Formats: sequence, C-alpha cells, structure tokens
Amino acid sequence: MRKNKDKCSIEECGSAHINRLQRSNSRCTSITHEHKHLELGGGIYADLTGEEYVADFLLPNFYFHLVTTYSILRSVGVPIGKKDYMLHLMPKVKQSAI
Repeated sequence: MRKNKDKCSIEECGSAHINRLQRSNSRCTSITHEHKHLELGGGIYADLTGEEYVADFLLPNFYFHLVTTYSILRSVGVPIGKKDYMLHLMPKVKQSAI
C-alpha cells in the first residue's frame, strides 16, 4: 500500500497496475459476450461486440496510455526500461547452464 498518496515507487505502481489487470482479466469472459455502445463525441458512436471492444478499443487505448506514461517518465529521468514491463515473467525466468 502506498505511504504517500502523491508518490509511489516503481514497484508499488507496478504492483497496483498488475492487481488491476488481474481483476480486469477475471471479468473479460463476461465482457466478450456483451455489446458496447461507445460514444465518440460529436454525435458519433460505435456499436461493438464485447470482443471488438476489448481488441479494437480497450487494449489499444491501454497500450497507448502505458507507452505515453513510460515516455513521460523516461523524459524526466526515471530509470525504467523493458525489464520493468516484464516483471510478470520473473517466476518463469531460469538461468541456463553454461
């Protein structure tokens, strides 16, 4: 849990993000069987199946914001890199025999 609501460590932010993704993942099965009316503004909308909503709107939007956040953090000197994106793989990482 964060001690200071204005700042968090990379580990705290990553952990919170992973927890949100895990909660969201458990709902994905029910979402894909629904339909989504997506208001785009200016009287424009899209009617999508649940699968289209997740694949064509939700995931691209999520990755756009993830990469934008990463870029902003890097631009202000936060030492993050690819390994910070790959923490979920740590239980599967092994050392090869030399």
